[in-house]
Amino acid sequence: MTRKTFANYIFTVSLVSTAGINTAQAADPINNKSYFNTELGAVFFNIPEYKDGFGAVGFAPVSGPFFTKAGDQVGASIKSTAGTLTDLRVESVDGLVFFEASGFYSKSDENFNSTLKSDSAGNKIRFALFNGSNGVNSSNVFPLNYRLKSEIDYYGATASVGVEVKKLDWTFRTQIGPQFRRLNQDYTLRMLAPTDATFFYNRDESLKTNYLGGRLAVSTSKDLSEKLSFSSVIGFSLLNMRAVYKGIDDRASGGGSSLKQNLHKTTYGADLTVGAKYNFTPAIEFGVNLSVDYLTKVPEIVHATGGTANATFVPGYLDTSYMWANSVRTEVKIRF
Repeated sequence: MTRKTFANYIFTVSLVSTAGINTAQAADPINNKSYFNTELGAVFFNIPEYKDGFGAVGFAPVSGPFFTKAGDQVGASIKSTAGTLTDLRVESVDGLVFFEASGFYSKSDENFNSTLKSDSAGNKIRFALFNGSNGVNSSNVFPLNYRLKSEIDYYGATASVGVEVKKLDWTFRTQIGPQFRRLNQDYTLRMLAPTDATFFYNRDESLKTNYLGGRLAVSTSKDLSEKLSFSSVIGFSLLNMRAVYKGIDDRASGGGSSLKQNLHKTTYGADLTVGAKYNFTPAIEFGVNLSVDYLTKVPEIVHATGGTANATFVPGYLDTSYMWANSVRTEVKIRF
């Protein structure tokens, strides 16, 4: 299949030109039916780590070390797709127009525990309040237990129009349409002193990010036998990212603070899915899919450092990093 042919697909689908579309019956009756499939499985997140704290000498910041957790998490994932192949034929590529909509939801909820003391050089591990003043310090003399709860909710939806073409025992699909994604990250940090039950330092942080744009995808499938088939999908997304961050903290000795930040960026995404299906009946298929979802920019929390007392205060802010969300799912597809 040449680049010129694929470009022709995209151009025709984008314009939905009625000049090149005629009503015709599909050659294969099964492909003229609507379909619905649901995928269930596990998702593996690789996101920016929750990183905070540093060595402190007289409350002046030095390089590291950090409390680093929640960069890798495992959760559950579900995805559903519905579509229909129409009788509208695109003569220029000898293909049929189809419409498709899909949505997914992935969730991970994990806890991470750590006891912090002094670093190898004897420096305290310090956490600053959001307003930059001193929060707590962990040391060999006063070790502190930290518990971080990290919750991730990642979901989205895509609607698209496309063209399906059959060539040399292969089925090719090109589709384009709008896409929405939402990434919610909630962090709860709780600190306790083993030697003093009344001593604590708590944080609650929320990071909500919306992605809105468009997605172009190309897929291929081929029957390997009478019952078994192979498929692959590769997609590219151009998205506008809008993130909102809110954090509050408090400590046993009194005082607390809050922080709010917004971030707007343009980002790109790519997704790849490969799978195999077994044709249980003419209308029902079972399959296994492996997918990779990548975003070039997701928000990363940079926590406040330093202290107002010695003019080393650096406010917290949002930066960007990347994200991988890899999924393994089982699939049931029904044609009707």
